[in-house]
Amino acid sequence: MSSIKIAFQEAINFFNNGDYESAFVIIEHNSEDLEKPLPDDLFEFFKRIVICRIEKNRADDYFSKGFHEDATLHYESVLDYDEENKHIQQQLLISKEKSLYSQQLNELHGFVDYHGNTVISYQFQYVFKFNEGYANVINNDKYGLINRTGEIIIPAIYDFVYPRFESELLLVQKNKKCGFFNNKREMMIDFKYDCAKPFTKEGLTEVLINKKWGIINKEDKLIVSFIYDAVSPSGFSEKLCGVRYKGKWGYIDTEGKTVIDFIFNDAGSFINDMAPVKLKNKWGYINKHGDVVIDFIYTEAAEYKWWFAVVKQGKTQFLINRKGQIIHDIKRYNEWII
Repeated sequence: MSSIKIAFQEAINFFNNGDYESAFVIIEHNSEDLEKPLPDDLFEFFKRIVICRIEKNRADDYFSKGFHEDATLHYESVLDYDEENKHIQQQLLISKEKSLYSQQLNELHGFVDYHGNTVISYQFQYVFKFNEGYANVINNDKYGLINRTGEIIIPAIYDFVYPRFESELLLVQKNKKCGFFNNKREMMIDFKYDCAKPFTKEGLTEVLINKKWGIINKEDKLIVSFIYDAVSPSGFSEKLCGVRYKGKWGYIDTEGKTVIDFIFNDAGSFINDMAPVKLKNKWGYINKHGDVVIDFIYTEAAEYKWWFAVVKQGKTQFLINRKGQIIHDIKRYNEWII
């Protein structure tokens, strides 16, 4: 029996032994488990692990149909749990009608639907997964952007194109310089930055000039001067950004004020009020007040996704919850999975 069907059987056993309305299933994905691929969208979150919720009144239906037939696209949703407000928010809804899969024919790539019907013709050197209605495409080793109907939003003439608009602006790189277009394909910020990140919902982004990072708004006004040596990979998250200054990491707010002192050796981004930080040689987690909420005991630690995070102790990897409790021992894979 595949690991997927085993996971669903465990969920059914869970329902049979308690008064629960829904359960979360954790699946270590192996391509041998599936006859049809999972929707590409899922791999934005976990490369080799899928977490989904199933409803008690549909559990038998899921298991009988199995992932081999319909369940990859039939479960309720991928979810984001808001622990502070004690409720579950729907994050991503997958359905057969909405899922598109990349396909190759005669060295060209396009997209098909769940039934194998061509939706976007085979015309690209390479294509990437759709992300919020847009997908990167490559022709002649240059990046462009299309929507789900195949319409060319940005022609494939750039060194890099971010796969979606953020705060109505799209990050684009040309001749090793970064700039931004709006959703009308108009140039809003010229190609002048050595590196840049997508805009946040607050309308801010981190930009690099002469090896120093600063922060601008959507009008290209400088909000924070170019004084930082590095910024965390995700940039601003929950109105805070991890930055490195004089060899140490701390956090600043959207006005550039220091919120958490520069005492860490490395730092990630905040997700649901928690961020991984490194102190000396170990990783732990802090909240937005700078309080340690999970001790520095890990050799590696990833940012939280939903209320799960992947951590590593020695050569062993685990999924932990927001209290630091181990909820899944990842045994099948040796590589860092997130």
